[in-house]
Amino acid sequence: MAEILHVDDLKASAHNCLDFIKMKKGYTLFLRFTSNQLELYKDDILFENMSLCSSGIYLSLCTRGNKLSFYCRPFSVLRNFAPTLKKLHKADFKKLQKDLAKQIKERAIMPTSFTFDLEINEDQIISKKCQKGKITFYFKNKNHSNMKLKLYFPVFPYAAVKNFRSNHSLHIAPISNKTMFCLGDSITQGFNTVQITDSYVIKLANRLGYDALNQGIGGFWFDSRALEGLESLDKPELITIAYGTNDWQHFDKYETIEKNVELYFKTLNSKFPETPVFVITPIWRADIDKDTKAGSFMAITMLIEGKAKKYSNFKVIRGIDIPIHNRHYFRDNYLHPNKEGFTIMAAYLGENIRKTLSNQQN
Repeated sequence: MAEILHVDDLKASAHNCLDFIKMKKGYTLFLRFTSNQLELYKDDILFENMSLCSSGIYLSLCTRGNKLSFYCRPFSVLRNFAPTLKKLHKADFKKLQKDLAKQIKERAIMPTSFTFDLEINEDQIISKKCQKGKITFYFKNKNHSNMKLKLYFPVFPYAAVKNFRSNHSLHIAPISNKTMFCLGDSITQGFNTVQITDSYVIKLANRLGYDALNQGIGGFWFDSRALEGLESLDKPELITIAYGTNDWQHFDKYETIEKNVELYFKTLNSKFPETPVFVITPIWRADIDKDTKAGSFMAITMLIEGKAKKYSNFKVIRGIDIPIHNRHYFRDNYLHPNKEGFTIMAAYLGENIRKTLSNQQN
């Protein structure tokens, strides 16, 4: 029996992670945002909960055994919302009911279960439900070969872990991948995937051979304050940005979105003036033909594209050109891609990014 119990060892094995919190009874919660960002997201209970999810974080381990186990403590997001729901006025509660009814009609409710995904030797992936208590993975290793493991944390909810054990040797496996930052909303975070390895960010990172710091926040939009603290991190090789679909629905005025996008790009460029930045404009959604108070979907798309083209290190990838213009590619039937949709999305983005980087080197 071999084990990794100390939090410093766990921290050393963590990728796509910026910090961690030591919790009660020896549990560790891994974080993917800076302290400045976490302070910003605390202003909204939805964003706060999304910011604590360990989406895209993985532990890099190695064993000669055929078993990996650990203890998990998931945190119920719905339970965190309960105190807020009790304070809602009658009108607000009715609005919430109406919104939920719409989501049920559109099949937009998130999956009820999420998984830890264990990647074995960059080949096989085994998934186990994120649940309280001991979680154990078994895999074939008859000859006690050196098995490289990547344990990916779930999209949702956020979960703390402790006491990693194997029935043979167990230690940290060093990986020296290049790093990319993926900034965005729920589509970037990985909604509505049951397995985080089905998300476009993980698939894109694997295609490019990068580690991808997932900075997706469900429901978020262009807000330059969300960039605070990123300049203090090691410089990434590239950055992707994918906002806009929430901006189109959330804001009443086109001018507000214009101001937000402009300031966001200006702030990002000041922090990373020489880093290749790929701006992914909003992908297709089922209600694309409807107008909101801010205008048409395509008007917001063109706004984002126009603002991005002002910067020489920015490259626009038109999300609307990704060939997933059908509800068939969306798990919730209209907004968040399913495994097939994310696979197509990652392939399209990977090809465009690889081609751009290759042209820049020549």
